[in-house]
Amino acid sequence: MCSGCFGEHFRRNAQALYGADGYLLPARMSTHGHANHFLHDYPHQFWIGNGGWMLRLAYEYFTVTGDRAFVEHTAWPLTVQVLRFYTSALAVDADGGRHAVPCFSPENTPAGATTPLSADATSEIAMIRDAVRIGSRFAELLGQHALAQEWTAFGRTLPPYRVAADGSLAEWLDPRFREQPGHRHASHLYPLWYEPDPAFGPAERAAAAVTIAQKLAWRRAQPGPQQMAFGIVQLGLAAAHLGDAGTALDCVEWLARDHWAPNLVPTHDEGAIFNVDAAGGLPALIAEMLLQSRPGELRVLPALPAAWPAGRITGLRARGGVAIDELTWTAQAAAVTCRLVPGSQAARADATVSIVPPPHLAGSHPARTVELSTDAITLTFP
Repeated sequence: MCSGCFGEHFRRNAQALYGADGYLLPARMSTHGHANHFLHDYPHQFWIGNGGWMLRLAYEYFTVTGDRAFVEHTAWPLTVQVLRFYTSALAVDADGGRHAVPCFSPENTPAGATTPLSADATSEIAMIRDAVRIGSRFAELLGQHALAQEWTAFGRTLPPYRVAADGSLAEWLDPRFREQPGHRHASHLYPLWYEPDPAFGPAERAAAAVTIAQKLAWRRAQPGPQQMAFGIVQLGLAAAHLGDAGTALDCVEWLARDHWAPNLVPTHDEGAIFNVDAAGGLPALIAEMLLQSRPGELRVLPALPAAWPAGRITGLRARGGVAIDELTWTAQAAAVTCRLVPGSQAARADATVSIVPPPHLAGSHPARTVELSTDAITLTFP
């Protein structure tokens, strides 16, 4: 991570902007780590979610490789400083609840407001929640049990998710900030991008589906070329984790058709501005449609669209240190060949994995619990 290069910059950000300890990672980094992106419409210096998002990316690497040395020498020092910032920077209300004030929901402004600055942006709180989960897991892995308990207790003071009056997922948890769905970002869907947040229950999932529909309807109604490939990736990942295969496929086709040049260069806007978001986002979206995972569980073909009645993919990686050598399917059957990645023991509790069958085959085929090894095995449904 960048903490060794820019740690002092991150520390100054925290002190200068919030009077807090630890690291505040900026929204943008190049030759320095200073949070100096000062614009009225895009006050990114008050976007505090980046530290939590960086920890998620570190955890994603760890949980597919089991690289304990990476945690000890790279991820753990960053984790301690990021959570030190969150535990010291968030405001405390009369009941002991913690709040992100000020903060910024990229790159949106609440309806009727004159500034994007707000309180308790959903994406910020979601990333902080994620940081707490990941930090606690790293702490337990390294025997720092008291710190894991401390961070878990801090996580319980964060505000809950909120359903807005229109039935969508609120972009700001403080109801004084009103929804503005006509926007290219969908950052408040972060709880559905990677590993679903346990605090994200049925009501929140239903509200997220409303948000996805609103955002796609707004995008389709816009004249001229569409902007920001990553906004489409955001919507597609959330749809895939809701099991909405049709919407996820719409996003895949939109990205492939309009955000890829004939020379295979991905673009930020339709046909303009080189950008790596689609380069990673499109394959990530397809992978999540075909396989979702958490340590100890694989979900096979969880968002398979009807337009893909048969297929094959190789080389997927799953959380918990599992390699998917091959996944094949037809309308009547599916087969997955998987094994444990050598040296990945730290990424899981044990070698037992529950494999959830594809939804279109699940009626007569319940989940199977198997014990994996570094030797590949193939499971078929039916």
